[in-house]
Amino acid sequence: MFEKGATVWSPSTGAQLSPNGPIRTLWLQQGGESGLMGYPTGPQTCGLVNGGCFQEFEGGAIIWSATSGAQLSKAGPIRNEWARTGFENGAMGYPTATEVCGLPDGGCSQDFQNGSLTWTSGRGVLQVMSPIFASWKAQGRESGVLGYPSATQVCGLVGGGCYQNFQNGAVLWSAATGAQPSPAGPIRTLWAATGYENGSLGYPTSNQVCGLKDGGCYQNYQNGAILWSPATGAQISPNGPIRSKWGSMGYELSELGYPTGGVVCGIRDGGCYQNFQGGAMLWSQATGAQPSSGAIRAKYASLGYENSFLGYPIAATSCTLANGGCFQNYQGGSITWSPTTGASASTVRR
Repeated sequence: MFEKGATVWSPSTGAQLSPNGPIRTLWLQQGGESGLMGYPTGPQTCGLVNGGCFQEFEGGAIIWSATSGAQLSKAGPIRNEWARTGFENGAMGYPTATEVCGLPDGGCSQDFQNGSLTWTSGRGVLQVMSPIFASWKAQGRESGVLGYPSATQVCGLVGGGCYQNFQNGAVLWSAATGAQPSPAGPIRTLWAATGYENGSLGYPTSNQVCGLKDGGCYQNYQNGAILWSPATGAQISPNGPIRSKWGSMGYELSELGYPTGGVVCGIRDGGCYQNFQGGAMLWSQATGAQPSSGAIRAKYASLGYENSFLGYPIAATSCTLANGGCFQNYQGGSITWSPTTGASASTVRR
């Protein structure tokens, strides 16, 4: 022992200095030469990036920087991968925590300034880099819905985006949307069928949210959403007047419920429609988006929908008539309904 540390010797490592400071402190906390790291095998070296220092030991190294503190870098596959990337000079930066093992499937991981290195016997060591790392972490890391990474991060997508695949889905990032998870399941399957981020919906802009009416789920995208329920499956709700009107009614909580198909365009006068559990939403340039449901819709259907003399609806159904009656106005007239008379069409608007 000396005023400013110690000199430590063993037959296999020779005599090495162990100066006072955070590296020596952490080494002693680990049990000194009797602990995980064993004897030092070289001197403490400073002058690393951002003023860092390290010292190598039989069991790995201890590395310190002012921002990350002193951290263990145990010998093994994670340290080997960190070395391959350039240690603290590489993409991962300094370690910010010790390696943790005993994870699901016997895995290990260690966090760094710019992400994490994760190891399992079947996949080896894979990087999860920020900002994808932050989203994966928020999902519960390897114990969450996404599980372990199954491939390295891939960049160069549309809009400069990146993605990384995991056991049970993926995380995608773009500058416009940030990092968002895309968990495996019917919503991701339908998004994939549209072309992922290259398709009509673009990148996801939110996490997948479940617990909706009747056990449904949804996920938002740059250009709309995908909704799923056990009764309707996964369906696209693209941005536009039909989605806006449905949203103003309360989405799946409205009388229309969940969509049962996609938006179909190219009908009369360039119009579009989308079917829902409780009816449909029709749109034309002249009339805007209007809902169609119930007994009035059944009558409208019997006449030929927008191809009939009625044309498109110009307003939602109103139930303000005597004896509980309702009506809906159309371009060419109206349909009136009451409990006693049923639905009848007229060329006159109410």
